[in-house]
Amino acid sequence: MGQDTVGTCSISKRIHMPKGGDSYDKLGIEPVDPGASGNNTVWDFAHVVAAGTTSHVSYVSLGDSVLVKIEGGTQHTYKIEGDSMMLTIRETSLSMMRASVPPLCMIYPLTYGDSIVSRTYINGSYCDNNGVAEAGTLAVKADGWGTLILPDDTLHDVLRIHTRETSRVWVAESCSMQPIRESDDSLMVKTYDVWQWYSPSYRYPLAEVMVTSIQTGDSAMTESATAFLCPPPMQEYVISTVSKPTRDSGSASQESSGNLDGESIVTGLSFAIGREEARVTFIPTAEAEAQLVLSDILGRVYSAMTRRKAYAGLEFSDRVDTSQLPSGDYVLRLQVGEEILLERFTIK
Repeated sequence: MGQDTVGTCSISKRIHMPKGGDSYDKLGIEPVDPGASGNNTVWDFAHVVAAGTTSHVSYVSLGDSVLVKIEGGTQHTYKIEGDSMMLTIRETSLSMMRASVPPLCMIYPLTYGDSIVSRTYINGSYCDNNGVAEAGTLAVKADGWGTLILPDDTLHDVLRIHTRETSRVWVAESCSMQPIRESDDSLMVKTYDVWQWYSPSYRYPLAEVMVTSIQTGDSAMTESATAFLCPPPMQEYVISTVSKPTRDSGSASQESSGNLDGESIVTGLSFAIGREEARVTFIPTAEAEAQLVLSDILGRVYSAMTRRKAYAGLEFSDRVDTSQLPSGDYVLRLQVGEEILLERFTIK
């Protein structure tokens, strides 16, 4: 279940700044209304509909001051300066765009009511032939704080951040473009809105809603929207938690095992996933309470075993029934003391 261990209405660098080596999946859902802004707001995502898609996100560090985000065929390169993140490069298979003055995308801490506004000027190439330039503003605001209701979880002290990028876009027949003049006619006007919901206990957003609006010349504005959930069972980034990347067992009846690093009190960890049951076995190096929880990737809990004492040096084992589960993707969540370990698997 969600862990609201820090009662605050801000996000911090220590907990929420993305880190190189992190990797996680987002579950696509049918687009939803991002809801209202303001204090003590309730956002209800309890009845969202899965869209049948996922998006994989990973981060790579290039030294101490450069961080690359890779998602859906797009790479964003950020420059890290102290408590700030600035966008320097946006790259796809068809385009390469560089910011001549990197806009400020985030500054930590960001507290409810705080806002950041930057001018943007980004230019580059499209299909290696056409020059492209964008000029506008990037505005980031912590516009809401309250309670987020997920399909099988409710989290409090959730901060919503609304990012709006508004830009005019020009295209030239060559890659060497002249500097943009504000009086020049633009090819189109683009607005990109992103709403993200952050818990104090998890590094990455629990939910995202994205809306892109484009107007070309005198034509009517077109809109497209996408939305994602990344509920607590899909995130191993928890305060005071030693975590390892989730292992995807791929299909039923597949067993995976491995030892964690020296910081963990869990050794000899093994998950055995079958069509009748899922079993976990480990040996703790210190006494702690342990609990096994089975949920789907939307966070809906199917089974939560009773917390039991695990004794140092003695093998601990627990199981959940999987025989009645419909086909789909699931998550086993093992909590041992303050550690949370996840195992994703598929029932066919």
